[in-house]
Amino acid sequence: MYAEVCKINPLDTESWFRLGTINLELSALTQAEACFRRVIELDPKLVIAYYNLGRSIELTGIRDDEAIAIYRKLLQIAPHFEAYYNIGVIYAHQAKFEDALEVYRQAQKIEPANPRLIAAEATIYEKQGEYDKAYERIRPLVEAGRESPEIAILLASLSRHLNCRPQAIETLERLLAHGASSGNKDVLIPMHFAVASLLDAAGEYDRAFYHFQQGNNLSSQAFDPKAYVEQVDAVIRIFSPEFVRTAPRAASRADNLIFILGMPRSGTSLVEQILDSHPLVYGCGELTDISDLARSLPDVLGIEEQYPQAVVSLTEESCEELAQRYLRRVRALSGNAAFVTDKMPQNFNLLGMMAMLFPGAKVIHCRRDPLDTCLSCYFQNFRYHHASMAFSTDLAKLGAYYKQYQRLMEHWKATLDIAMMDVDYEMMVADQEKLTRNILAFCGLPWDEKCLRFYDSGRAVTTASYNQVREPIYRKSVQRWQHYEKYLEPLKKALAD
Repeated sequence: MYAEVCKINPLDTESWFRLGTINLELSALTQAEACFRRVIELDPKLVIAYYNLGRSIELTGIRDDEAIAIYRKLLQIAPHFEAYYNIGVIYAHQAKFEDALEVYRQAQKIEPANPRLIAAEATIYEKQGEYDKAYERIRPLVEAGRESPEIAILLASLSRHLNCRPQAIETLERLLAHGASSGNKDVLIPMHFAVASLLDAAGEYDRAFYHFQQGNNLSSQAFDPKAYVEQVDAVIRIFSPEFVRTAPRAASRADNLIFILGMPRSGTSLVEQILDSHPLVYGCGELTDISDLARSLPDVLGIEEQYPQAVVSLTEESCEELAQRYLRRVRALSGNAAFVTDKMPQNFNLLGMMAMLFPGAKVIHCRRDPLDTCLSCYFQNFRYHHASMAFSTDLAKLGAYYKQYQRLMEHWKATLDIAMMDVDYEMMVADQEKLTRNILAFCGLPWDEKCLRFYDSGRAVTTASYNQVREPIYRKSVQRWQHYEKYLEPLKKALAD
């Protein structure tokens, strides 16, 4: 109805705003962004429109700098606690911890005693491995019984280090039962996931699955398995054996690049942490640059076609231009490191284009039991991959996505001439040293004992696995799905179809 009103009267600011708000609530982020941009055209001083526009962009998970720019435009109009807070959260996710703390200090001038802000500051200490310092920051609120949802979520994360799991479970379940932040999905979702993870660790599998299910239902995203099949169809059709044989390549070699990819939750963070522990390697984390390059093809080439059709128009010169843009970015991050890694898991969708841009690069393909992989995705609150992980909130859609991932990887292996090594998570757990030696040899790296003690590196990790990679490899994640088998029929059916 609001869309109809906007057609009838394109100058109706309130209807554009309400339409944008509804789209944002439905996670229709592209539509929400367009609405709020229209609102700002009509009312350039409306603070809440800038905030909602920034939020629409932030939730895509791939346009952090644009979101920060919008929030900063808002702050030029008026002080705004939420804008400062969100900028800080983005910086923390990017491991720009000092920048995040500086922004939080700005927010403290507005609301100095805000529990969310205290929790956000303490979360940075926790991500840096300073668990006691993190707890000291929130301890006065915990002891006074003034836990906010954010404090309770952080307490859950700290409980594995401070031996207070029962207290954290009780706090979260009490807040959920009493309707804390009722209707606020940004808080309810991480609360459900946090208590579910604690219950899983305690062996309370039925209670855990209930909360995982609640969290996923609240964060459910629009994902069309049929559309993804069509997307994979198009990629396979474009990157035919004939095209790959004659496709242009960038002139420059990229022998120092190591791409780590595969399904999310398949062991990519573990492999990256092992390699980053080597003195010759710099781990760049999960870079969005490859997908950014794919989206930029129409502008770079002056054509209307999008990826994958656009790659047909690439020349050796344009391949080199795109490759250099990426290489400049990783050099800025890694300095003089001899080797660099990029561990964006879903780069497997773009591997054909990567082979054109980066001759000599190496690919480590991480694999894990399909049921364990999919269940681990379902059990993870992918807060910062909101749109790209839309498939992960439904077990049937997870299975459908996994099947297409398998299909695409089989195609790449049959057609591309890029150096690729499969790394099985279960083999890493069974014999870490043997597989680590094989990985280093594949990458052309000499053996270094530090790679076996990857958990001592002190490196900041901001992905979903940031706690696991600070510990030695453990076996409890292998065949984890067996604890939840009675709930997995939709996943099993999708994987079998």
